[in-house]
Amino acid sequence: MALRRYNDAIRTFVSILNFIGRMRQYHTRSYQYDQINKTAERMYALFAICNCLSPSKLDEQILNNAKERYSDQISKMSQPFTSNYSAPNPTTPITPSSPKEKPSPASEALAAYSELFLFACPKFITANAPPYGDADSLTAYIADPPEEPATRHLSLFLDDIRARAEVPTLRSYLKLYTSLDASKLAGFLEKDEEELVQLLMVMKTASRSISRMNNEGALLDGQVITTSDLDFVINEISFENINWT
Repeated sequence: MALRRYNDAIRTFVSILNFIGRMRQYHTRSYQYDQINKTAERMYALFAICNCLSPSKLDEQILNNAKERYSDQISKMSQPFTSNYSAPNPTTPITPSSPKEKPSPASEALAAYSELFLFACPKFITANAPPYGDADSLTAYIADPPEEPATRHLSLFLDDIRARAEVPTLRSYLKLYTSLDASKLAGFLEKDEEELVQLLMVMKTASRSISRMNNEGALLDGQVITTSDLDFVINEISFENINWT
């Protein structure tokens, strides 16, 4: 998942969760029963994240189980939002008379991604130990400790989410047309044509991933595949959709 190979991650989660489901009745008396259930819950959370980023219909039963557990988060993660969203300043005072603002789609989506990621992510460890051999450096380290590894990984993950935030909106427009002029599409998105081309390249990148083919080769081996049912080509005058269903 950290390598953005969401299809491979989904396939792995489905295989393990199906195995846990089949063997659950035999583990009820095991001392590891509670730990197995907790691990399965975390895997469902990671599966929900991967499926929102790379929708798949590999196993409807696992998808339905994930929706039963995390329906609210999946709904928030699935809605599009603008990539120029910036989080509010937490130091800004809120007066009792100030009206309570409705959370924006961006804040709800990022909060849902953060919640599931922090709940399910591995317990990352830092690669650098504290400088125990240098008293001055150790004092500075204690006074200003580095960012927690999990927080750092979450920050990198959310940066990737923000980069592809507007892809669902663009995809919904492209599915409505077989041929569309760039200026018209830019008008729909309220962007200029240069920003539109950049967004289209983001969509191209987001719809491609490295995946293992037929479970051959090492775990990190694979080929570049298209993970979306929508593809397009760019002509000099218009954008044309091809191979979409």
